[in-house]
Amino acid sequence: MLRAPLLLPLLPLLLPAGAAAGPAEKRVVQKEAAFEQLYGDAVNEQLLNIYAFNHSVSRNRTEGVRVSVNVLSEQKERPVLFVVRQKEAVVSFQVPLILRGLFQRKYRYQDVSRTLCQPPTKSEVETQFFFVDVSTLSATNASYQLRVSRVENFVLRTGEPFTFNATAAQPQYFKYEFPEGVDSAIIKVTSSTAFPCSVISVQDILCPVYDLDNNVAFIGTYQTMTKKAAITVQKKDFPSHSFYVVVVVKTEDEACGGPLHYYPFSKDEPVDQGNRQKTLNVVVTPAVSSEAYVDGILFCLGVFLSFYILTVLIACWENWRRQKRRQRQLQFLSAVDTPCSDGGVRGRRGGGRLRPGGGLSSCPSSARGGSCRPFAESRWGVARVPAEAQLGSDSCRDQPSVAGAPVLNQPHGQLHNSWWVRTTCRKCGPRAARTQLLVVHVTGWHA
Repeated sequence: MLRAPLLLPLLPLLLPAGAAAGPAEKRVVQKEAAFEQLYGDAVNEQLLNIYAFNHSVSRNRTEGVRVSVNVLSEQKERPVLFVVRQKEAVVSFQVPLILRGLFQRKYRYQDVSRTLCQPPTKSEVETQFFFVDVSTLSATNASYQLRVSRVENFVLRTGEPFTFNATAAQPQYFKYEFPEGVDSAIIKVTSSTAFPCSVISVQDILCPVYDLDNNVAFIGTYQTMTKKAAITVQKKDFPSHSFYVVVVVKTEDEACGGPLHYYPFSKDEPVDQGNRQKTLNVVVTPAVSSEAYVDGILFCLGVFLSFYILTVLIACWENWRRQKRRQRQLQFLSAVDTPCSDGGVRGRRGGGRLRPGGGLSSCPSSARGGSCRPFAESRWGVARVPAEAQLGSDSCRDQPSVAGAPVLNQPHGQLHNSWWVRTTCRKCGPRAARTQLLVVHVTGWHA
């Protein structure tokens, strides 16, 4: 019996003739490539093309790199695979690119562009390499075009608008760095057309960047838009004090309230949407700072406080005015109650005497032709005067009844039970009009 080590050299002789030959070797072709140059090649299952790129990266300058491909051959079942190998990230996508919409509808795109995520560098200037691998499992040649270019205005500047185009297979994203003294910013994106529907996303500086319709909602903050969109971000939410503004055009408009235009005959048949492109304008402006919020709040508080202070001052002034009026009333009452030598009461004007229940004849010029209703100044109530309190017999022949006359009094109760009531006579002659001053007794108050 032969041992196993002795059988190894004889193994190829024991196998069938076709079994010894394996699959044909895959040929790998690596090319040195440059930016801004269009490469047109073809690949098949036995050919792999690798494009080597290099560029200088500065610590104080960020530069965007964009890879654009277009497959010219019809490769529905055997797509062409593009793999971009970077220092800290790998991006891969197939062409035709298949994106799914509502109800698992498939949408096919032949022209695809992706922006590469830029890894940070600690060196002042560093040369970085990245490779683009192109392969397929198709037995026939698949023709394609490849172009790698630098992105203009990749870093957005504060207050400077920038216009660009985007599609579902050609998303765009840009970088924004907070300047000194800016703690929050507002990202404003506008478009002249409502459709196609698009998505605005704000993501941290991380690789990979989620910039397709099927993954843009996985990270960060996003918002759908038709013509206008705005997102407010704060500097404290981003450790690097910078972020990406990602703009993605959706495959369908239903997310923005639009209709579904495409109804494929077959459920698994992809729909070619053609040129579903949208032109957008983005601008980043500083938001209102916290100091501005505090100033606005303090201003409003100052306005309200000034009204409160004014109200308190008016209340104090009114209270002081009432106090002065009360003092004048007390002085008036003390003068009224001063007894005369003949047992009468001296009026405030002086020169006349009046006994309780009696009358004092006086006829000032202001009383002539005046009203016949009894009156007196009053602010707080109405005094009822007894009907038996009549004018003196020497005043007028036709005496009016005196009842319900407003009198001078105080708000905090009755201080004195005798008051002056001034009346005028209705039927006195124009030259005999008299003003009667009576001392009457207050019997009660009513509202």
